[in-house]
Amino acid sequence: WNAIPTGYNKKDLVIPGPIIGSSTPKSVSVTAKFAGADVNTSMAIMLIPMSSPLGVRLRGPSGDIPDSRTIVLNASAVDPGDPQGTTPLSVTWECVRADFPQTCFTGINNSGNQDGMTWTVPASLLTPDIEHTFRVTVKRASDNATASDSVTLKPTTAKIPTGCIRRVCGVGACPPRHNVDDSLALTMALDPGSEGATTTWSFDQIPSLAPATGQDFTITPGNLPKSGFVTVKAVVAQGSAQSTTR
Repeated sequence: WNAIPTGYNKKDLVIPGPIIGSSTPKSVSVTAKFAGADVNTSMAIMLIPMSSPLGVRLRGPSGDIPDSRTIVLNASAVDPGDPQGTTPLSVTWECVRADFPQTCFTGINNSGNQDGMTWTVPASLLTPDIEHTFRVTVKRASDNATASDSVTLKPTTAKIPTGCIRRVCGVGACPPRHNVDDSLALTMALDPGSEGATTTWSFDQIPSLAPATGQDFTITPGNLPKSGFVTVKAVVAQGSAQSTTR
């Protein structure tokens, strides 16, 4: 196994990832003896390599949005076992309405433009006041991963306040996965015309967090789950009009 240098004789063995050629179980043995002794002791362990899960992210508008908006969905994928991206990944898109089996679109050529990791959909192709969930599935040889986003069109004449939730990560873009040892900082990016709206945050998955009002909100590491995902709900209100996004 070429991941371990020939003749390696240090007490500690560290094999940095990604490990190339690790698709089959590996037997690793260590032999130790006191200096000058003729007797040694050996121990072996079996390592069973497992593929690191794909990281898939879908960015775009979510929740209630004006029916005049063009929906642009951008997917990105990270394969920890192939950081250089040498192995192509396949991408599949789908849309499901809340009143399934009603279809999102009418006609096979009337669903916007799908171009690899991007799907552009004019809002005029969708039905107002019905939630539409867009899903992207990224597949490699061994498995796949899915990300989704949901929108509900609201008539422009209703003049509802709208916006989208964004992570705040300081300098540079946010990584696809959040480190649970760091605080999760969120902000509501309000759309033009909604600048005076107030935002109320709530978290069904985290009962210890009470609803909070403000454009920004931070979840401390102690309140984050150690794995999985967090669904954040934000209600944007302006006078008697309001919209919801997640």
